[in-house]
Amino acid sequence: MFAAIAAATVVAAVVWRPSGGAGSHARRALLLGGAPPVLTVTAVQSHAVGRFGLALQVGDRLPAGTVVRTGKHGRLTLLTREGSEFTLNEKSEFALSPDGVSGALRRGEVYCRSRLHEIRRIATPAGEIHLLGTALDAALTQPDTVAVTVVEGKVRLANSHGEAIVEAGRKAVLTTAQAPAGGVPVDPAAEIS
Repeated sequence: MFAAIAAATVVAAVVWRPSGGAGSHARRALLLGGAPPVLTVTAVQSHAVGRFGLALQVGDRLPAGTVVRTGKHGRLTLLTREGSEFTLNEKSEFALSPDGVSGALRRGEVYCRSRLHEIRRIATPAGEIHLLGTALDAALTQPDTVAVTVVEGKVRLANSHGEAIVEAGRKAVLTTAQAPAGGVPVDPAAEIS
């Protein structure tokens, strides 16, 4: 879905990669911190980091509230217990809320496919994206602006100026400066590839 895939990132000084055995159990305990797992890492291209700056690996299980980051050319795919998907593109930061039903895109780009209405909302610096049975791509294009491409279903964009429904096959811009609108027709495959 995303174009560039390659190199690495240095977000934290700690990169811990135990090879199995007791080290793997200690790694899982550190990543989960006693919380039940909500997300499972299913794909990592380049480096991505999670809790305590640990490099994420396929199979890692993460609790709600975890903040994950990708670096230059990085990409990361996470699945929830119900099968909803988050794919972060390069230079992205995303946090799943402690309740596990919403998230926050802090920078970069995230593709989200919500299954069984599991993920209800994605907060951004520009406002909120309410998922109404949806697959979407959201990309922060500036600190106060997010471009939202609806692949399936629809979303409700909301900020302090108002709200708007955006249907599948449309792209809308959510900004802090004005009320959201219904967007313009696009080819979602071309927009997010």
